[in-house]
Amino acid sequence: MKHLLTLFIFLGTLSTPFFTFAQVGIGVYPSGSEPGLSFKTSQRTKFFADIRLQDLQYTNFADQQHIKTELLAKRRFNWFDRINFVIGIGPRAEFYGHQDNFFGVVAPIAVEGFPFPFPNAGLFFEVAPYYSSDFNGNFHSGFRTVSGINFFFVSRKDELPPPETP
Repeated sequence: MKHLLTLFIFLGTLSTPFFTFAQVGIGVYPSGSEPGLSFKTSQRTKFFADIRLQDLQYTNFADQQHIKTELLAKRRFNWFDRINFVIGIGPRAEFYGHQDNFFGVVAPIAVEGFPFPFPNAGLFFEVAPYYSSDFNGNFHSGFRTVSGINFFFVSRKDELPPPETP
């Protein structure tokens, strides 16, 4: 498990070049197995970072508090004119109140589409296999799903060119 924690820190350090891109965006995922929020570093580049806060629950009972986070490196493939296929990989962390925390890996596969007349907002559907374990050998694994809306904050000059094609 120490290796997974080291991998989490290493990938976090590698993701800093992603933050230099313009066209940052946010995602709101109200449905699926782990609802949450997302911060994306780019709309039009092939490679981008996606930072997630999911399944956040805070109560006055410490044993029921938890949050799940992910730091993902993703690759976007232009499928059709306004539809992209996205794959990625990254570390995952699950923090619980008075229990052991879990660390692992997730590999999302997604489709994002921009069906609206303005190019800055789109729909997002994703499924991802994951594996997380604690330092005692207990583990979680399975598939998580999310769907929701992405909105990108682009400057006027960045709105005009079409997305990159592979």
